Amino acid sequence: METAAESNEDKCKILWATFFPELKRDDTSHDDIIYLTLKFKFNWINNEQIHRVIARLGPFKVPRLDGIPNIMLIRCADLLMPHLGPLYQATFKLDVYPTSWRDSVTIMLRKPGKADYTMLNTLAGHAT
Repeated sequence: METAAESNEDKCKILWATFFPELKRDDTSHDDIIYLTLKFKFNWINNEQIHRVIARLGPFKVPRLDGIPNIMLIRCADLLMPHLGPLYQATFKLDVYPTSWRDSVTIMLRKPGKADYTMLNTLAGHAT
């Protein structure tokens, strides 16, 4: 059933609901979890750590689910640094970790000539 919006306030509410719908958020509370004693002091992620990780990436690996090629991260690291650090730090400050960051896909490709992966690799290809 549709209702006509007659007042500006009603129109405003309809426009607001149309352009800014209520977002559904995952429950990220950890109130019911009992944690062990901390083993080390927590330190914020810094740009140097991010830079080291980017430097170790294989430049031409298949892009992850986000579709961003590693070569782009490697070549644009200096431009991205001022933005990546605050982005990662916000995940800790806001206690929000996007579900899509938890997902990963691992693709197993068969090596040429290796038909049976149940057979253990032996020295020089000979069984002992």
